[in-house]
Amino acid sequence: MTRRLQWKWIVLAVAVLLLIPTVVWAFNGSYSPTGHWVGVYEHTSYSCPGTTNSGGNVRSDDIVEIRTTMNWDTAHANSVKDYSRNGGYYTHDITDMSDTLNGWCLWTNFPSPYYDWDDDDNDGKWEETEVVAQDTAFPVVSQYYSVNSYFTRWHWVCTKKNGEWDCAWVYESGGGNVAITPAISKWQGWPYYEYQTLHYDGDPVNVSYGNNPLQTMEVESSVMVPEAVTVDADLPYTFSVEVAAVQNLKARLNVPVGMEALSDYQAWSLSLAPAMQAAGLDSSDVVITFRQPLSPVEFDAFLKEHAVDVSVVRAEYQVADETGAMQTWTTYVRNLPGTDFLLLDEAARNAVGADLNVQHGAVALYGAVPLSQLAALNGDSRVFLADSAPGYIASLLSDQAEVQEILGKLREEMRESLREEVLASAEAMPPDALASLDVDREVERFFELYPDRAPRVIVSVPDLWMAVRDSTPKN
Repeated sequence: MTRRLQWKWIVLAVAVLLLIPTVVWAFNGSYSPTGHWVGVYEHTSYSCPGTTNSGGNVRSDDIVEIRTTMNWDTAHANSVKDYSRNGGYYTHDITDMSDTLNGWCLWTNFPSPYYDWDDDDNDGKWEETEVVAQDTAFPVVSQYYSVNSYFTRWHWVCTKKNGEWDCAWVYESGGGNVAITPAISKWQGWPYYEYQTLHYDGDPVNVSYGNNPLQTMEVESSVMVPEAVTVDADLPYTFSVEVAAVQNLKARLNVPVGMEALSDYQAWSLSLAPAMQAAGLDSSDVVITFRQPLSPVEFDAFLKEHAVDVSVVRAEYQVADETGAMQTWTTYVRNLPGTDFLLLDEAARNAVGADLNVQHGAVALYGAVPLSQLAALNGDSRVFLADSAPGYIASLLSDQAEVQEILGKLREEMRESLREEVLASAEAMPPDALASLDVDREVERFFELYPDRAPRVIVSVPDLWMAVRDSTPKN
């Protein structure tokens, strides 16, 4: 049976809500932290860059923060290292079990972190945050490590209203529970192609967050009320593959590699654009790794110069620990509506007390670009590599019969959900309009209006920042 922390909520009207006192929790896994502290806070969105509310005004209830700090004794640290030598890395999982929250950004001082947000039930809310420590020397005994996950209450909802499809940004006010689970994960092949849990702690932390109604907040008229019937319960559909298995390079791309392997990979990636253009593709998912961190102003200028549709940004900051020694903290930020990357420094200062006098900033991004922009991106002196491997491999996989079968099933499931939404909205139609309703045509119109919502292949390719950073000569 799962044990739960029983804490009463003290709700403040404005500013910061400190909801869970700092506590130590005893896990039972041989690899789990022997010391673990957790705090739950609800506050303004200064720890992520921007504000996710619809009107663009700062709210006191934008963010639910789950802050976790941990350490290991010698026996448990050695257990983690034993697993990592065989490819199983420590994983810290923070999941909203109540399906109210939507992951926005995270901060961690794990070495060589690999991030993953998951929408486990495909309802448009990315309720699970996972951070994997891809380092065989992790953890150092008695050193303190943290994973802090920040969730917004806003998420996308698609509805059929007044005869038209509309996807809009809506607010979830309910309370719920979050589970924090130590685990060991290993990269798996077909049919998963992502880090899969080998072991998980059977005694996770369970903490609560409270209701936070919309109250008098003004919402744009295009935003649907939460009670509206939605079709986002089946969105989005993704299918991930491991790039290393496809391109058959010796070096794993999610761990530091030598400069020779980096050069080989760089040359291979740069050769892909002509083949993609010959295949009739006009855009590609891309992973851009910079040669050195870009300040928020430099990063903003870069985005304005190049036509990049940003999905996730990785940034790196230096923070003094309790002894005064500098630690590297990594943040990953999803580019949700209201995100402002010019506020990265402000978020870093508020979230972890970053030292802004040393080099810091954006080191990689995940997104999509027109193929016509690839040459300019790779010719930019700030860019180590604009890697179009995700788009290239996705195009190859999309032509395979096995993948087409999977996508076909997903499309039909999605079409059935959309048909139900059309029929539900038709109940309010006058009889003459109902008689002429073409349900299948309305479903196809949804895909025409929102092509990015259709099932497609998404290839997971890590950025090269750790390899670039570790291969750069030190002054």
